Amino acid sequence: MGEDLQNPWENGLGRRLAGLALIAAACFASSQIRLLVPIVQQRVTMFWPPAGIALAAVLLAGEWVWPAIALGSLLVSFSTGTPLVAAVVIAAGNTLSALAGGWLLRRMGFRNGLERVRDVLGLVAFGAVLSPLISTLVGTAALHLAWEVPSERVVRSALSWWLGDAMGVLLVTPVLLTCGALPIRPLRRERALEAAALGLCLLAVGALTLSSWSANPTVHPPLAFTLMPFLVWGALRFGPRGAAFTTFLAVGIAFWATARGLSPFALGTVEERLMYLYSYTAVAVMTSMLLAAVFAERKRAEEMHIRLLARESEARAEAEAANQAKDQFLAALSHELRTPLTPVLAIASGLAADARIPPEPRRQLDVIRRNVELEARLIDDLLDLTRITRGKLDLRLEVTDLRKVIEHTIEISCEREMAAGRLRVVTDLAPEDHRLWADPSRLTQVLWNLLSNAVKFTPAGGTITVRSRCAPDRLELQVADTGVGIDPEVVPYIFDAFEQGRMRGPRRTGGLGLGLAISKAIAEMHGGTLSVASEGHGHGATFTLALPRGRDLPAIVPTPEEPAAPVLSVEIENPKSKIQNLRILLVEDHADTAEAMADLLRLLGHEVTVAGDVATALAAGEAAASGGGLDLLISDLGLPDGSGLDVMRSLARFGFPGIALSGYGMEEDVRRSHEAGFRRHLTKPVGLPQLQAALREIAGAGE
Repeated sequence: MGEDLQNPWENGLGRRLAGLALIAAACFASSQIRLLVPIVQQRVTMFWPPAGIALAAVLLAGEWVWPAIALGSLLVSFSTGTPLVAAVVIAAGNTLSALAGGWLLRRMGFRNGLERVRDVLGLVAFGAVLSPLISTLVGTAALHLAWEVPSERVVRSALSWWLGDAMGVLLVTPVLLTCGALPIRPLRRERALEAAALGLCLLAVGALTLSSWSANPTVHPPLAFTLMPFLVWGALRFGPRGAAFTTFLAVGIAFWATARGLSPFALGTVEERLMYLYSYTAVAVMTSMLLAAVFAERKRAEEMHIRLLARESEARAEAEAANQAKDQFLAALSHELRTPLTPVLAIASGLAADARIPPEPRRQLDVIRRNVELEARLIDDLLDLTRITRGKLDLRLEVTDLRKVIEHTIEISCEREMAAGRLRVVTDLAPEDHRLWADPSRLTQVLWNLLSNAVKFTPAGGTITVRSRCAPDRLELQVADTGVGIDPEVVPYIFDAFEQGRMRGPRRTGGLGLGLAISKAIAEMHGGTLSVASEGHGHGATFTLALPRGRDLPAIVPTPEEPAAPVLSVEIENPKSKIQNLRILLVEDHADTAEAMADLLRLLGHEVTVAGDVATALAAGEAAASGGGLDLLISDLGLPDGSGLDVMRSLARFGFPGIALSGYGMEEDVRRSHEAGFRRHLTKPVGLPQLQAALREIAGAGE
């Protein structure tokens, strides 16, 4: 503690004492303005700067400055010969007035910079109107008791005291607050010259108004308002601080000139002069300070808007970067999940298609194949849901025969259950034209989800009915089952993602609950709807898909009957494929996948060369092509030393086609594959039917 007393400047005590002394000195020095136009025994003046200094000190520093305010007031009273008791009472009133004004303003959320309209209005209402009432009542009472001022003059003294304090607050407080609260930045040369020009103009016009025109009293009051444009100039160009200084200068000139009989307000009685002067002061302060606050708020709003736009742009960039990283992660995850499935599916498909395999192992191989395909379907659903939520699922619209889509989807989704006699599938399709503009692969996905859902929840011996109704502008398809049904409280949530667990009662079934959510989104992307109806548990469910036909459809041109194309058999009776002896370069870095795919292709009767990276593939491709020994490139996209896209671009000059074989299956991946020159993009895992179909398509296009 002794050390603190020895070093008061280090702990802030010295600085506080210096601050108190400065405030007291400022109050005492500025009080000498009382020599201007005394009203009551030279103790009440029309302009009292100490009131403004005291309020500014409380707002800037806090209530702890009250001793300085009281001391300054006591010094002023003692300098005028005021008795001790009256001086103490007056000091108490002035101090309470400043403290009350600061408290009221802080309660309303006052900001010292005066950059808001509410702050200017608050300073006028609480600082200039209400708080001076305390010092006025206390001070006039003390004067009345000390000098026995006649009762008829007490009211006039009180009014003059209140107006003097109010003028001090209006003129002095804004200058001190804007200097103490707002940052002081050095003016650029142009701004400094402009500020100097503004001050000189105020002085010049003030001098012209206050002297040359004094001989014509008729125009005196209006002449004072010739300074108003300069007040507006200061407010608009220099903000609240400029408005405070220009107003102080302009009104200060008016006060000084009024006291010396030079001002337009110097004529008439004292009361008339004060009425004009105070009215002018109020108008000048309110105009300039409010204008400055309005433009400060507007500027602040514009800056906030710019910052918000910048933050929005930054947030958008961050979100796009995060989405891009998410896409890359999902693509990589898809690739890593699909790649191990490829050799499993290839081996299972090849063995199941071999007629030499006995029935029981063939059935087990079929179980493996179905579950691998189901795993791939789950991966596709997760990726599709991500595309849908981000608006990146694209549709490739073309004229599509919905009847053929229905027949094909029933075949691939219900064939096993129908063949086993577990379920009965009934079709009731309208005879009208079923064509519409749609993405056939996505419609197949929707119908597959609906039919798979019906198969999953329909017990043995049940029936699935697929019916259609046609209208000139719409097609409606219904998939109804006699399954377990849907509880009414579940119906509103049935198309929500991951709702499979509670979708049809307590029985938990396989899947992630994404199929219906994806199907509904695809239907809406086509401009249609997907809805469900069920009478409750045990009464089955009916899903209704309604789709618009789209723009004008081409007319149906009758064509001669053609024999149906033979269905591609999954059985291979001999090692030779119907598309035989293709010389294929297989580029795959995953050893198990490369071996399984090569064996499957050789089983189909093709000659296969395997490469594990870009360099080996290019060397093998160029060697084979130069000798005329290459018909087809099948390449993975993700390779250790580059990309399958690079291989395709480099070997495209030899003119043979390519099939991309990759775990990357996003639309962007497919687009890049086609741009690089690949004819087809197969997403892993690839089974025998997919591979045969791709080979048939490539071979047919080459004929």
